[in-house]
Amino acid sequence: MAFSLVAHGGTSGLTSPLTTAGANTTGANLIVLCIAQYPLLTIGTVSDSKGNTWIPLTAKQSTPAYTQLFYCLSPTVGTGHTFTLDNGGSIAGSIAFQAWSGADASGYDQENGATASAAATIQPGSITPPGNGYLFVTGLCSSDGTSGANSINSSYTISDDFPFVAFTSEGNALAYFVQGTAGALNPTWTVGAGTGELTAAAATFKPAAGGTNITIDTAGAITVAGQTTAAGFGQSISGGAIGIAGQTISARIDIEIDSGAMVIAGQSVTATFNDDISIDITTAGAISIAGQSLSAGFSQALSNGAITVAGQTVTAAIDSDIHVSIDSPGNITLRGQDLVVTGGGNGDANRYGRDGRRRGRSFQLYGRG
Repeated sequence: MAFSLVAHGGTSGLTSPLTTAGANTTGANLIVLCIAQYPLLTIGTVSDSKGNTWIPLTAKQSTPAYTQLFYCLSPTVGTGHTFTLDNGGSIAGSIAFQAWSGADASGYDQENGATASAAATIQPGSITPPGNGYLFVTGLCSSDGTSGANSINSSYTISDDFPFVAFTSEGNALAYFVQGTAGALNPTWTVGAGTGELTAAAATFKPAAGGTNITIDTAGAITVAGQTTAAGFGQSISGGAIGIAGQTISARIDIEIDSGAMVIAGQSVTATFNDDISIDITTAGAISIAGQSLSAGFSQALSNGAITVAGQTVTAAIDSDIHVSIDSPGNITLRGQDLVVTGGGNGDANRYGRDGRRRGRSFQLYGRG
C-alpha cells in the first residue's frame, strides 16, 4: 500500500505553548513531528489534542540549533487535531507535523542526523531502506545568521517551512519523499541566505503490505503506487483479458448496465447469450428479463404498438401481456397478440391471426395458442 499525505501544518513563536491550528487527520496511521528551538532554553515536550504517545528519535544539537523528530504509529486521529510544543516559558522554537496513511503497523525503519557550523547547507546522513516504497522524512533547524525560505534537493517536498526569525524563533523545515525503488538517499538542505549553525534529522518508515493500487483515469493515465504513467491501450478488452504494453492480464471485469447501455472504458461491447432468455412486457410497460424486473421508460407511447426486434419491426395491438422468448441459438418467439411483421428490405407485410404461425431461419411468431 502506498503512502499518502493526509494532513500537515505547524507553527512557530517565542513563548510556549506553541499549538498548531486544528487539522483533519482522519485516515492517518502515522504522524511525524519535527521540533526546532533555541537549546539554551528548556527543551520543550510534545503533545497533541488526541492524547497520543510520542516516540522520540535522536536529538541533534549544535548551539544555538536544536532539532528532533517524533513519531506515533496507529494514532488516534480525527478532526480538530492539534499538536503542541511546550516548555512552560520562552522557547524560541517551532513545531511541524505530517500525518500519513499507508504505514505498516510496525513501520519505523531507521534514522540519521547531523550538525554543521557556520554553514549554508547540511545533509542529515545517508539512509538505505530495506525495500521499495519507503517514506523518507527529514527536518532542519536553522539559526542566527540565516534568513529566507529553506530548500532541499533529491526530489523531496517541503510540507512546512518556518525560516529563522531573530529574537523570535529558530528556523524549522519538514520535508518528505516516498521512494519507489529502494536506494540510498542523503538530501541536502540549503538555507535561503547567509550561514549559521544548522542541525538536521532524518528517518524512514515502512509501507503497509498489500496489493498494488492501480488507477486508470478517463484520459488513459495509469497511477501505480503513487507514480503516474501516460499509457495508450493498443489492444482491446476481450473475454476478460486486458492488454497493457503487449502484456495480457487476466481480470474479472465488473460491468454496470444503466438504462440498458453497457459501457467499458468508452468501448462498445458485443455480448453473446449463452442461455435461453425470457422477456415479458406487460400492458403497464414493465419489463422482466430472466426473472429480473426493470423499470423502463418508453420514449413513444406503447399504444403505437411498435416493437423492434433484431432489426425487424413488429406491430401489435397491446391489449394484454406479450411474452417474448429468445433461446440460445437466437430464435425469437412471441405469444399473445395479433401481429403484423414488416420485412427488413422488400416491403413485404404479413398479418397473422391469433392462431397464425410463421417460421423463419431465426424468427418465429406464434398465436395465442
